[in-house]
Amino acid sequence: MEDKLLAFAVAMFVLSQISERISNFIKLYLPKTGIEVFNNLDVHSEDEEMEKKRERIIFLISIVAGMLTTSLFWNFLSYIPKAVTEKSHIEFPLQWMLKYKDWGLFLAISFFLSFGAKFWHDILDIIYFYKNAKRNLQDPEFYKLGSVEEVEERLKQTPTEIALLAFNFNKDNILKREGVVAFSRGFEADGTPCFRVRFKDRSSAAKFENEVLWVDGRGFEHRIKVEKLVTGPVKAQSAQIGGKIFNAATPWRTGTAGYVFKDKFMKKQYILSCYHVMKAEHSWQSFRRRSMEDIKYAIDDNQSQSIATLFFGYRNELLDVAIAQINSLDLIDMDSLPRVAWTAYVNKNYIGIRVKIKGMSSGLVDAIIHEPYVDVNVEYEDNSNQFFNDFFSLSLPDELKCPTVGGDSGALVYRENGEALGIIVGGSDSLAYAMKIPVIEDSLGIEIVPVS
Repeated sequence: MEDKLLAFAVAMFVLSQISERISNFIKLYLPKTGIEVFNNLDVHSEDEEMEKKRERIIFLISIVAGMLTTSLFWNFLSYIPKAVTEKSHIEFPLQWMLKYKDWGLFLAISFFLSFGAKFWHDILDIIYFYKNAKRNLQDPEFYKLGSVEEVEERLKQTPTEIALLAFNFNKDNILKREGVVAFSRGFEADGTPCFRVRFKDRSSAAKFENEVLWVDGRGFEHRIKVEKLVTGPVKAQSAQIGGKIFNAATPWRTGTAGYVFKDKFMKKQYILSCYHVMKAEHSWQSFRRRSMEDIKYAIDDNQSQSIATLFFGYRNELLDVAIAQINSLDLIDMDSLPRVAWTAYVNKNYIGIRVKIKGMSSGLVDAIIHEPYVDVNVEYEDNSNQFFNDFFSLSLPDELKCPTVGGDSGALVYRENGEALGIIVGGSDSLAYAMKIPVIEDSLGIEIVPVS
């Protein structure tokens, strides 16, 4: 019953916003018709009788707008459940409306749409309060609340919001726990928020608790379940076996040229990859530009060509990134670059989305986005470690397995619709991890150069 009420209220909230805009359009243009009764509809009258008349006309216009909206979107309330139920035989929350699809229901919906979006917004608030109340009444901590204000605040707090607060509070300490390589938010099969913790070995996973206890600012305890997975350590994926580019000072450390970028202000063009691919002998803490530090393109085992000069690089909690200023675009095989036109930030809407990765060791591979927000600990060849925030993870489409290998660091993650999403930094046995291109652009003041 709850799902039916919620689905109906959401549909009505959307339609009421459309109805309000139609109503406002009518109120805006009817006074210009010269019909006296429609004049000054947007002006409050001090005459009580005239004000009542104005309110009745506005209410009539709202009902007419509701009828127009219902007419335009009548199939919206019936076609979707029919399509879903015929294919999946699952009862859709709005399926009950098919039994009452007549003039009575039409007029009732038109009438209730005239109440406006605020009315249905308040109805949604009440429904969510009710759902949260059912959940909280099963929690003994709920009965420790000492005032109506505290009760109201608790009822407004959804499980997802609680999990997010707990995640932000605990992430640094959890990533420092022995054997933990990655930490992210997720959901159980029933939709309950959980934490996903990735481990480098089974013993570390066995020592970790099955729930994370978090005490909020009011002193109430919350327990979030932990989903454990042993993935092995996450390692930076530069390796001698496969790169296409390398720093002339360290030809044994090779990786992938990610993409061509340009400075937003100076319009100079750069090739981008990971700092651990191009950094040569620079320290992680400070990059000091050196003259003629070439980034070379490996043509074959015995030949290479200088294509750019290392310009900037750094590693922090968000990025492992370096850019090299291109000597000439003629040196770059633009046709070999993936066809992308813009960047997009990976969020929860991208879970399960199919993407492509163009690495110089793996070639062109298909993958899916596994987690949109991941904190991960990456191990490097020099035995250093770096905790990264706000990465995303990827797996093969049909199994939980890393889609990249050594030499793929710097590879572009993109979609066939033209979205550039990320740059591969490292991987474990089960997942690859990528930094987000919009974060790179914002941090460095650069933007992608679309391939025409």
